[in-house]
Amino acid sequence: MPAVAGAQQVGLDQFSLNRLLDIDITSVSKRSQQLQGVASSVYIITEEDIHRSGATRVQDVLKMTPGGWFADDSYTISAVGVREGAHPFSQTQLWILDGVPITNPTTGGVIFDILDLPLADIQRIEVIKGPGGTIYGANAVTGIISIFTKDGERSQGLHAVLEGGTQGYLAPYIRYGYEPKENFFLSAWAKFKNHEGYDRNPMFSGDSLLAPTKFGALIMHPNSFFPVAPDDDQKAISFGAKWDFQPWEKWRWSGGISRSDVRSGKYNIVQHPWPDSAPADPAAYRQPPPSEIPDEDHGVQVVARTRVDYMGEYHALFLNAYHWRHDLRWMGGPGFNDDFDVSDLELQDNVQAYKGHRINIGANMRRVYFRFTNPDGSRSSNFVEPDLKAYLFGTFLQDELTLGTRWRLTLGAKAETWTLISPVPEISPSLRLAYRPTPDLTFWAAASRSITTPSHAHSDMEIPVQQVPPPWYFQAQGVANPPPAAGAWAAIVGGGTDVKPTDYYTLEAGGRGWLGSLLQWDGSGFYSWVRDQISVTPFDASLQTVVPSRVNAGGRIVPLYYTNIYNYESFGGEGLIRLFPIPLLRLELSYALFWKYHVLGREIPGDTSGRIVKEEDLHGEPRWTPRHVGRVKAYLDLPWDVDFSLFGILSSPFMRGTHFNYITQRPDPIDGVEVGKERAQFQLDAILQRAFYRDRITATLWGRNLLASKPYTEFYNQYVWSTYPHQVHWTFGGGLEYRF
Repeated sequence: MPAVAGAQQVGLDQFSLNRLLDIDITSVSKRSQQLQGVASSVYIITEEDIHRSGATRVQDVLKMTPGGWFADDSYTISAVGVREGAHPFSQTQLWILDGVPITNPTTGGVIFDILDLPLADIQRIEVIKGPGGTIYGANAVTGIISIFTKDGERSQGLHAVLEGGTQGYLAPYIRYGYEPKENFFLSAWAKFKNHEGYDRNPMFSGDSLLAPTKFGALIMHPNSFFPVAPDDDQKAISFGAKWDFQPWEKWRWSGGISRSDVRSGKYNIVQHPWPDSAPADPAAYRQPPPSEIPDEDHGVQVVARTRVDYMGEYHALFLNAYHWRHDLRWMGGPGFNDDFDVSDLELQDNVQAYKGHRINIGANMRRVYFRFTNPDGSRSSNFVEPDLKAYLFGTFLQDELTLGTRWRLTLGAKAETWTLISPVPEISPSLRLAYRPTPDLTFWAAASRSITTPSHAHSDMEIPVQQVPPPWYFQAQGVANPPPAAGAWAAIVGGGTDVKPTDYYTLEAGGRGWLGSLLQWDGSGFYSWVRDQISVTPFDASLQTVVPSRVNAGGRIVPLYYTNIYNYESFGGEGLIRLFPIPLLRLELSYALFWKYHVLGREIPGDTSGRIVKEEDLHGEPRWTPRHVGRVKAYLDLPWDVDFSLFGILSSPFMRGTHFNYITQRPDPIDGVEVGKERAQFQLDAILQRAFYRDRITATLWGRNLLASKPYTEFYNQYVWSTYPHQVHWTFGGGLEYRF
């Protein structure tokens, strides 16, 4: 399990809750500032939180974040939402690792398949809830998740971890750091991980299955789609090195390089093509041809970064540069090779100006080089421009003005140009006001405009997802005049330059403070007006809308457009209390609300009937995310150096899955059986730890979903790359950690 830095851990009897608000954070304005005075909703996951969580993935650590929702499609695919509906490709949260944005520019979101972070190497995670576009630009709209790993000075000595558990989980990790000369720190780490993934539904584990049908009957059907081989497993090898060097008092040079090689089991669920002409026995084709093919993702990721800091009397300046190499053979949906390089250079200066002004000014330039190939020809994902360079140029200016002793006003704006979409810059302005009547109390309010930019998939990709039966099939069914789309493929297509950024206009307010050293509170609320939301248009049931394929000469498709198709409004907030009810016990209680309404659809581009998208036509939201979520976290220090931790999550009812056809073994909204009906979720995790040998060795036992009386389905189905229902159930494991 991850360790607390230093030779000794801080016991809860020595811990003051004041220190949680006194902690310095850097994500809000990219400079160090005290949490208590920040005019934003921020949740800090400390090294102690990670150490006591018993988590094996970064998603599991983040599940305790008020206002966030992290749920699994499968072991390697997770849906994420912070003040927004959860989605695997959510573009409203910006993910940052040691100053490097790791949000995928092809699809949006974070590809957890290839994000193999050693939790023992994380110093803290700062989760900013709400807009951050003035500092970070596009896609920092509803949240920023900033992960900081340990620097060279905190990584000294030998640190080894060996973890194991059910589902074939095995994860050894080793790190060593030393100081070859004064103020020059080096460290290196390596990690291996093996996990068999979540169990498949028992219906798919034999040669045949007793398949339920839409009308409640059970039919014995051959299970020819799913072999015995693992289909949700993951194997990963990761390693890296970092350095920190302070040659002079005001200068510091730091950096690092890391590499991950990850293989994850998948099922490809693109429909196999129908024969162009009628077979000898058309009756044999009453059902579509099989579609599931076992395969695996294989991803390699290399990140190299370097940073120079100067800390002067009136200036705090940094220059940050990184290169991110990403190569993923992705079998989600029809499959494609997602290959890109990202190079970024960023400069920022924090100037302590006259009469209470603190000026933040900065600029950055990013180059993204996309290179795509298709593993399976015309029925794979295709790009109109498979070899493309896109550039992002940004500059921002922010002024933090101190008004007397209690008020602080922050005004700022960022201008950003993303050449993939338009040469016209987008402006992200914000206004924030903080009032601090006492050192123990802060109130704040904010107004901002921020955007999400279309990803490459939204603008350029063509994804075939299902073939409309050919004319001979309709004629065999007695249909004299097959629809014009007969034989064509239904395909998700990017909207090109017609896709506009999504606008978020947000009002926020909140406060935080403490009462003595025994109780600390933090609360915030928001209201957002969202315009031009990007989503996939619904399937044209009439099959009359047929257009030429942009990537396959002579091909015809039924287009499902990625475009701006609806507006909506949302509101919600979070409340959190930390307290010491008795000595040696610390409790954290939180509640989060997210409500989405006033959903108004727009015209579907290219649709011959002039339809307007309806709320029930929209994909994935809002029913996939619970409106109410309560969380509890308890840390108890027991005698004999034993620590006990408890984590619980209770949500209001929400939809876990979609309709699934157990006969064809595909997602099917017409003839499928409802999977994962709307219901509440209660999850309880427990972790027991004991330190030995002068706190150098820690033994850990953990259990998840302890109160689940039977396996339950936690399944968020995305049509293009959906899998079959997995079973997420109780799991157990443990580990040994050595620190010298």
